[in-house]
Amino acid sequence: MIHSTYISYDELPLMLSVAEVAAVLGISRAGAYELARSSGFPALKNGSRIVRLTAPVQYKPSSKASGKLTVRWKKAAGASGYQIQYAASRSMRGSRTVSASALTRTLSGLKKGSTYYVRIRAYKKVSGKTYYGAWSSVKNVKVRK
Repeated sequence: MIHSTYISYDELPLMLSVAEVAAVLGISRAGAYELARSSGFPALKNGSRIVRLTAPVQYKPSSKASGKLTVRWKKAAGASGYQIQYAASRSMRGSRTVSASALTRTLSGLKKGSTYYVRIRAYKKVSGKTYYGAWSSVKNVKVRK
């Protein structure tokens, strides 16, 4: 599962165990446990494992059909699914959130000619619990008339 080297942060799987964090960073397991327990390190505890949710996936929203918006993204290693959040305001006020397991999702029933703001995150289900990655940066797209 773990690669010995990664070319970019985007190649990391969604969740890493402490042993995997140690291998990726080239530090001891004790150092990785200390890092995972430090404040500000985005980690969560799942039983006896401490896992870290990695960066959000790369994605691109586009509008090629009237009143529709299509979001495409790259697979996040280890992800069970994805959430797409969209709204008419950049602050995501009044947003709607949809889930998807495929690598593309078409959103319909949107106001033609309006600009929508979109963000995405991956999630992983472990032992009946769902763990979410961080939201990606917000991207905007104008819906075709």
